[in-house]
Amino acid sequence: MGYYRKVFTHTLVSPESDLLVSDLGDLGFESFEQEAGALIGYWPEAAGRPEAADAALADLLARYGHVRVGGWEKMPDINWNQAWESHYEPVRIGDFCFVHAPFHTERPKVKHFVEIEPKMSFGTAHHPTTALMIEFIAETDWHGKQVVDMGCGTGILGILAAKEGAARVSAVDYDDWACANARENVARNGLTACMTVMQGSAEQLAGGRVDAILANINRNILLEHLPAYASAMKPGCWLFLSGFYEGDEPALRERAEAAGFEFKARKVREAWTALAFQYR
Repeated sequence: MGYYRKVFTHTLVSPESDLLVSDLGDLGFESFEQEAGALIGYWPEAAGRPEAADAALADLLARYGHVRVGGWEKMPDINWNQAWESHYEPVRIGDFCFVHAPFHTERPKVKHFVEIEPKMSFGTAHHPTTALMIEFIAETDWHGKQVVDMGCGTGILGILAAKEGAARVSAVDYDDWACANARENVARNGLTACMTVMQGSAEQLAGGRVDAILANINRNILLEHLPAYASAMKPGCWLFLSGFYEGDEPALRERAEAAGFEFKARKVREAWTALAFQYR
């Protein structure tokens, strides 16, 4: 899949710089690179001509000060593995897991090693939302459970649930590139017998019966999909959400409770938030 590149030069600091990334993601940008004083956003060709988003982009940037934006640049076909390898560092989450790329040789003493080749997919444990979800996974009993990893990206969350003993994990993403990457990562971690990667959306869950759903996406998509998540669950099943800020929590809790979920726990890091619910 091809991409268009746009550079945003700015003087923003966290959490405002993180909010900009979140807003651009809601607009349609799929992935980002951070540089000193600049944010590089990648727009997938599958989302249509990027120029069609210029008006909405101008309205969005009007809410931020000191952001200059360049033109759209069509990206050539490149080796994304080599691009990631140049700056991708491994991540350790306590004694629970060590997330690394194939070229990393470190082997600290942890419960799980997860080999991830991220390419252009989200989910390397570097971002606070992924790390928070991994903390929830470490605290939950997954043995024998039927699990769905919605918006799976690299597949890292589903992979860890499988390593923790889930009987079956369905990893779902709308993007064909993410699905291809997730399949590779599932195979790298020796989990093809218990994990399936599917291209699709939350509507596919309707009428199903799963024990837990992991959804690290973004505020707007989560708000839209909560009823579909509820339709796939029986009482006592778990729902873990992340991909949003502390200020988004009230709206998500209200919508989740209206869909039949009971709030159980929250985690916060750098203003990013993760929530745990059980279906009533």
